[in-house]
Amino acid sequence: MAQFSSDKKLQSWKAIANFLEHSERTVRRGEMQEGMPVDRHQHISGSRIFAYPAELSKWLSSRKPAVAINSASALHKKPCSAALPFVKISWLSWQR
Repeated sequence: MAQFSSDKKLQSWKAIANFLEHSERTVRRGEMQEGMPVDRHQHISGSRIFAYPAELSKWLSSRKPAVAINSASALHKKPCSAALPFVKISWLSWQR
């Protein structure tokens, strides 16, 4: 994460994206789908967004990984042998 003053408001998608070191599209999706703490000023013509770095940092640290591995044995499973020839063939055809 980029270093920002914790009391300074981030007042655009671009500023929030720079803080989180992600694209603006990813940040917008984070707000819509994952509950990222972004606030809005309501105006007649539309709304302006803002967020506080301290809230974003807290939200980011509280998020759970998308895929949780429940057992250590899952790390040691071998790939399915039926899929290997397909992967090899598609990779070779891509090389041409």
